[in-house]
Amino acid sequence: MKMLRKIILLTRPYWRRIFAAIILSFIVSGIAGAIAWLAKPAVDKILGEKRYEYFAFLPIGVFLLYSLKGFVSFAQAYLMKSAGMKLVRETRNKLYNHVLYLPISYFSKESSGVIISRIMSDAKELSALISTSMKELIIQVPTVLILLGVAFYRSWQLTAVSMILLPFIGYSTRKFGKRVRKKTKEAQKKIASLTHKIGEGVLGNRIIKVFNREEIMTKKFSSLNQRVYREKMRALRFKEFAAAFNDVFTGMGFAFVLWYGGSLVMKGT
Repeated sequence: MKMLRKIILLTRPYWRRIFAAIILSFIVSGIAGAIAWLAKPAVDKILGEKRYEYFAFLPIGVFLLYSLKGFVSFAQAYLMKSAGMKLVRETRNKLYNHVLYLPISYFSKESSGVIISRIMSDAKELSALISTSMKELIIQVPTVLILLGVAFYRSWQLTAVSMILLPFIGYSTRKFGKRVRKKTKEAQKKIASLTHKIGEGVLGNRIIKVFNREEIMTKKFSSLNQRVYREKMRALRFKEFAAAFNDVFTGMGFAFVLWYGGSLVMKGT
């Protein structure tokens, strides 16, 4: 709840854009539901009842629905990402202003690289809060609810069968998600150190040249850069493995639904 309150406070100035994006997300979800809803009557009428005179309208209707969905999705994504970029801009302004008024003692304890990294790199991560996390939440949740409604109405038995593996997918997502967050946080800390090394190389260039320390500084930077790469790759591995893991469970569920649904068709049910 504490984190949620922080998110609300951070995003409050951009709620007009976010609210407009939420409205558009409901339209996207509605179109996704309409496509799923129309699939059965279209196939039953045109192919099942051999009403081939309506066949020409089927591809046109599909094209128009997907085109509308694409344009509405574009507008929704634009609003969300622009809100995210505004949040980053204002956060950087506040952080820079805050740094200017910090006491001199603070700068003796904290490196310039860490401060720069917080203003530039860490603040940038906030854009993902709106442009990715909130976007996924406000689009996927209503879409899932609408599609579940269509699915349960068409066949509650098949829908129940398809949802058997859902707890396993939820568990794997949660487990891998924790590891991804941990590794991402570690990578962010190392990026701060890397930024500091860049600052040392640029600002202390004259001293480095006087003492011929170019090779030593290059090795130090390369070693730190390698550690950043390693942490990023660990986070990437966990993230992509979670996606692959979920695909396996999704495939199992889909295969089971095909088998069960196919057996019902063969029985004439």
